Amino acid sequence: MRAQRSQRLIAAFVGAIGAGLLALRGTPPWSRSGASASAGRTAIFAWGVFFTATGASSGAAARTSGAIGSDAELAGTVVGATFLVMGVPALVIWLWLLVSELRSDEEPPEQWRITDAG
Repeated sequence: MRAQRSQRLIAAFVGAIGAGLLALRGTPPWSRSGASASAGRTAIFAWGVFFTATGASSGAAARTSGAIGSDAELAGTVVGATFLVMGVPALVIWLWLLVSELRSDEEPPEQWRITDAG
C-alpha cells in the first residue's frame, strides 16, 4: 500500500513537471515566429520523461514491494515495461533532435540572438 502511494506521488510529480514544461515553453506554435518546432521538442521531452519515470517507478514498486500479491506484481511489471517502451524511445528521439540542432550550421532563431543594448 505504501509503495503504491509513493508510486502515484512520483508519477503525479513527474506529470506536473511535464505539464509545466509544456505550459512554459515560450512562444505558442500558432504564432508566426516559427517556434512550433521548439514546442514539439518540448512535448516529446515531457512525454518521454513522464512515461519513463512512471514505468520505472511502477516496475520497481511491483518488483520490490512485499505487500502485493503475485498477480499485482505481474500487472505492475507489465505496466512498467509498457510505459518504458512508450517513454524511452521518446527521450532518445528528443536527444537526437537536440544534438542534430546543436550540430546544424543554421542561424539561431531571432528570439535566441543576443543583441547589444546600445
